[in-house]
Formats: sequence, C-alpha cells, structure tokens
Amino acid sequence: MGNWPDGILRNDGTGVIIAVDVQPASKRAQIESINIWRKRLEIAVKARAQKGAANEAVCKLISEELGVPPISVTIENGQKSRQKSVKINDITIEEVEQILHHILGDHHEIR
Repeated sequence: MGNWPDGILRNDGTGVIIAVDVQPASKRAQIESINIWRKRLEIAVKARAQKGAANEAVCKLISEELGVPPISVTIENGQKSRQKSVKINDITIEEVEQILHHILGDHHEIR
C-alpha cells in the first residue's frame, strides 16, 4: 500500500474496506482529509444522521467519487456511529488509493 496511515484502507479478499469518520449535517458533501489520529478518512455529508440518511449519503458520495455502482458500497460497521467501516466491491485497493490521492492531493490533506 502507498503512504496511507495503517488502518485506513484494507483489502478483505472480496473488496476494499475504508475506515471513515463522518460529519453529518454539513454545508458540503465531500471527501475532506485524513485524520491521522483516528486513522480515518474524513467525509462530510449534507444529510442529517436520522433514519439512515447520512449513511445513504456516505455510500452515494463514495460511489460517485470512486466511480463504482451504488450497490457496490455498503456500511459494514458503525451504522449508528460517526466512525464507520465502508466496504467497496468492484474496485482494487490500488484504484482506491489512486483516486483518493487525486482527490486529496500529494499531501493527502492530513490533519
């Protein structure tokens, strides 16, 4: 794996798992940065954390940014938490790293 902090990305044999920290009810919807202390990718979504709306927004955002079908993105753990494990099928860990590198830039916008 590239220069990513341990634990943010991992391959589970059937897909890629991304550790994320979600900010619901944000003014923006985007992949923001890497939180090196929590070892998570920070994602902001406009949806509130009510009735699964924020989870759906996270899956939709990741699907769009990574260019995979929405059905390929699921919340594996943390359905009722800001800290989640998101699984993406139909993509390799190398492809995820490359796309995130493009989104976050050379320094991965580490916080």
